[in-house]
Amino acid sequence: MKQTDLVGLLQLEGVPMTREALVKIERGAQHIQASQLRAIKNALNVSYDELLEP
Repeated sequence: MKQTDLVGLLQLEGVPMTREALVKIERGAQHIQASQLRAIKNALNVSYDELLEP
C-alpha cells in the first residue's frame, strides 16, 4: 500500500495524518500517537504484533 493511500484511509477515519508525518514516524523522527497506531493497524488489517515486529 502506498503511503498516500494509507494516509487517505486514516483521514477518512478521522485520524489527522499527513504523508510527511507518516514518513517521519517510519524513520523514527516523530513519535506515533496511540490513535494513529490503532488506525494504521485497522487500515492494514493486521495485529499489533504483526505491525510492530522488526
